[in-house]
Amino acid sequence: MTVPAIWANVADWQRMVARDLNPLTQGYPFLQADSDPQSPEEGFTYYNTTTHVIRTWDGSVWRDHW
Repeated sequence: MTVPAIWANVADWQRMVARDLNPLTQGYPFLQADSDPQSPEEGFTYYNTTTHVIRTWDGSVWRDHW
């Protein structure tokens, strides 16, 4: 996320936030990676671009969502 100059107005800030949130509002709410992340926290969810599956770490194993 880039931060507008200190003199930026409210509209600049709104455009910045809208641009950075756009992927979330377009159906891409998860981090995308080609392999399981190392040392995740329980509940961490991501989209595996190799297997095309959303996965969640339950604290001991990765669980696939179909």
